[in-house]
Amino acid sequence: MRITNIEPGVGAAPRPHTVRDEDVCTYRVIESADGTPLLHLQVSTAGGKASFSVQFDRDSAGRLFEIFSDADVLSRLTLDWQRIDADGFERLIARLLELSGAYTKINRLMNVNAPDCGRDIEAFLQVSDGLGVETLERLIVQAKHWPGRGVSASEIADLVHTKMPQWEGEPVRRLTIATSGSFTRDAVHWTEAHNRAAHRPTITLWSSSELERMLRRWPTLAAEFGLITSRPDRSPLTSS
Repeated sequence: MRITNIEPGVGAAPRPHTVRDEDVCTYRVIESADGTPLLHLQVSTAGGKASFSVQFDRDSAGRLFEIFSDADVLSRLTLDWQRIDADGFERLIARLLELSGAYTKINRLMNVNAPDCGRDIEAFLQVSDGLGVETLERLIVQAKHWPGRGVSASEIADLVHTKMPQWEGEPVRRLTIATSGSFTRDAVHWTEAHNRAAHRPTITLWSSSELERMLRRWPTLAAEFGLITSRPDRSPLTSS
């Protein structure tokens, strides 16, 4: 986006949107002295408030205003996982890792549906001991775009005991299995028992409901990937 003008913050009664757990961003579309639209932003954090107004070129402003005005509506919608394919699902998971801010060196390992031995995305979790020492723990994500289907315990066990020993590189400390479907009860119990026994890697399960919870924090990401089907009292939203 091309910023064309910045002015001191003006305007009243901005509309609140939670950006992070501890930060709140409020905004209002206002007019500058020459009549051009400005997006007035105010960010409130534990350290105080910052207020400013930004003017964008026409095309960028239109899209940006749409994103801000839709954000609260999108957060209340049910997502349709049938609207993306396996490649889109992997890209979505990679973007969630990126947006979390906790991971670095995020890399999609092979082409979609290739014989990758269960590896779809590699990343490194940044772990700090609170004393200035930071370590990186290798994470592998297996992305299963299976709307309407449950991942079974036998499939998780096969991944851990058969496929994981074939993976090259440094040890895998964490394994995340992300699906646009669900996990069977046996799969959840198997994973809990594995983690309680302190076996490596630590396994995390992301079902569609868990992913939808994450996307409520970044609702515009759902719109970006075309997962939104409709909006209350408004026309359907299409991705660009």
